[in-house]
Amino acid sequence: MGIFNEGGMNATPISIINRWSDGGQNALYNFFGEGAKEVLSGALVANTYKELYAVADGSGIIDIVSLITLDATPRSIGIKLVMDGVTVFDAVALNCVDALYGFAALGFVMVSVAHYSLAPQPRCFSESLSIQVKSSLSETNKLKLKYSCTRTS
Repeated sequence: MGIFNEGGMNATPISIINRWSDGGQNALYNFFGEGAKEVLSGALVANTYKELYAVADGSGIIDIVSLITLDATPRSIGIKLVMDGVTVFDAVALNCVDALYGFAALGFVMVSVAHYSLAPQPRCFSESLSIQVKSSLSETNKLKLKYSCTRTS
């Protein structure tokens, strides 16, 4: 099967595995997702996921999903990514002890002298997409979701 055939790169993933996918890993400092759409978390209830972006009936390509902190309050943060009804990523990063700590559900982490950035890691969905975030604290607008999505229908 080729990369554009059924079961290839255009197939919806059943799991995304990276540094943080098993949970329990520390967040990275100075974590950026340049060029991605940025959305503040709004009001969060401690340890409860909140959906910040959704495609209920349509297809597309998601290639960056990351989450950063905006202040120095110690916390853990989580991302859940659901594609076509399947939870493909659900993990928490620990030790977010300053502003700009974060981690990625999707995107290749690149290291520079000053910070970490993300390169696109495209993954297709054919029916639905949900990006959810959480904090270990109840708080408002202290997290920022960064994502990049191309809608195809």
